[in-house]
Amino acid sequence: MSPGSLKTEVWERDGRRIEVPLFAVGGHEIWGATAAMTANLLARLGWDARALLR
Repeated sequence: MSPGSLKTEVWERDGRRIEVPLFAVGGHEIWGATAAMTANLLARLGWDARALLR
């Protein structure tokens, strides 16, 4: 998984705009809490995921 696979998208739900973390991996999208936990794990392993989301 490369750092370039992590991004954020803005989704609208119930009239509110929500920023959602998203990984694009192998033609699939990992989003929401699963993406956030994955980014947190990778950051603990030395990957600077938060810098990509700024």
